[in-house]
Amino acid sequence: MYTLDLFANPKVLKRLLLSQFIVALVFIVLSYKWSMAITGLDEKNIIANLIVGAIGLCVLIAFHELLRYVLFRRLYKETRPKYKVISGMIMSYLPNVKMNRISFMIVMLLPMIVINMLLLILFINVPNTYVIFVFSFHMGYSCLAIYLVILALSNKQIQTVELAEFGLILYVNEAKPNTQVDTKESNV
Repeated sequence: MYTLDLFANPKVLKRLLLSQFIVALVFIVLSYKWSMAITGLDEKNIIANLIVGAIGLCVLIAFHELLRYVLFRRLYKETRPKYKVISGMIMSYLPNVKMNRISFMIVMLLPMIVINMLLLILFINVPNTYVIFVFSFHMGYSCLAIYLVILALSNKQIQTVELAEFGLILYVNEAKPNTQVDTKESNV
């Protein structure tokens, strides 16, 4: 069993927030480059982009967590998800529920995939820099979920994952000792 406490060390928390900021900036640059190659872009003022991006992020966080709540309730009907806000990050977790690796991956990544596909459809219909900023900020927000999934899937020995109040608990497959079955036939 491994435990990953995300919020105990302030330096780790600062690095996580900084990495989310960097991911958002990288996606702003890449999205501008991709959109200029594909379509004409309706550019707006940088202040307006930041304000609309922040407001859009708040709306998307609510929708993101609603999708995760629905997934938790559909997959694990016996428990209710709980939420904790630490340093501006929303942590949703299921106390005392062990998920297999695939269920964990689905719960963590599916809201991000659905929202980003909807933003892509919106951008195709409305090529605007507001959508680029909202998308980029959402990718920064989703950085934590991607990191946690990579941690859970990187070690093949990890079989179940528990989302706890402080972070993750990764349970290792404890192999049973080799027991040999006697296969000799008896002549009776």
